[in-house]
Amino acid sequence: MGYRFFFVAVLLYLIIINFLIFIKMEHKKIQFLVPQYKENEETISFLLDSIESQLHMDKKDMGVIICSDGGEYVLNQEFLDKYSYDIQYVICEHRGVSATRNSALILSDAEYVMFCDADDGFVSNIGVYSLVRSLDLNPKSVILSSKIFVENIVNDIPEFSIGDHNNTFVHGKIFRREFLISNELFFDERLKIHEDSYFCNIINFFAKDKAYNNNAFYCWRKNPNSVSNQEYYFVKTMWRLLLTNNSLVKVMERTNMDKESISETVVDVILQLYCELQNKEWYLDEHKEYLDKTYGVLYWYIMNNIVYYNSISEDKFRSILTKVREGHHYKTVEWFTVDQYIKKIISYKEYSEKMGDPYKLN
Repeated sequence: MGYRFFFVAVLLYLIIINFLIFIKMEHKKIQFLVPQYKENEETISFLLDSIESQLHMDKKDMGVIICSDGGEYVLNQEFLDKYSYDIQYVICEHRGVSATRNSALILSDAEYVMFCDADDGFVSNIGVYSLVRSLDLNPKSVILSSKIFVENIVNDIPEFSIGDHNNTFVHGKIFRREFLISNELFFDERLKIHEDSYFCNIINFFAKDKAYNNNAFYCWRKNPNSVSNQEYYFVKTMWRLLLTNNSLVKVMERTNMDKESISETVVDVILQLYCELQNKEWYLDEHKEYLDKTYGVLYWYIMNNIVYYNSISEDKFRSILTKVREGHHYKTVEWFTVDQYIKKIISYKEYSEKMGDPYKLN
């Protein structure tokens, strides 16, 4: 009886071990997570071709998950099948780029993930290998690539520059998937713009073991129709950036960050905007709508975080203001005071209350 039990136990043990080995073998090393809305085969081929050309990477170790955001264009499966690595194409309902990226992340089972735009691509055929190799040799939660190529089309001619976008875009960064999932690090699906800034900042909060790569190998292609390329982009979207910061504060609360640090973050945002709103471009007639919306959301932001705003000491407030002014001195002439600024914000109380939940604004 004892030998039979022992034999069965050993057999079960071997089955489980082989199953785990099989599962591990099936998991990919890296998957590229791509939202798609109206990009066609010609547009996305730049990205998919650049992945195909990656050297020193077994194609079985790479995969792409393309999540359609319920868009107006459906990619041809025959086109996707021509690539030698695995491509999953999932069609979702339209919920925005943040929700689409989250869906791709949940579907992924790779060790590492990278977020890519459908019209971007890699300009180095060893870029992916260099990042994966770095994480394999020196395990980190994330490698933050601060340098990316920026392609801007001028008179139908591409012009390239190297930009520093460490806290602006998720592009060119590689993440250990388990780190993201175990810490519940997802994009805030309420954010329609500046969602990358939010995600990069929460990564910086959580990732205690991160590395930096200063080699530009990812190409971010500027879309001339994108809101980020509109004139006066920050004037038109500053109120959305306040929502990004509010979401960030809620993450800081979830991580039990000390109240003083959160208070300093809240006040810093308010005073950064104090200097920003000194700029005359805000007061053009055609910008009144954006000015009103920014002040309305700013009032909401302060009320939503009033416990932190009220807890800051006067000395700390002055210290933060001095630091903010130093960062803006080259472009800001103050023509209204902080007291006038605060009174202006308070005057938007009724406007803000009528506005309702700013996350639901268009």
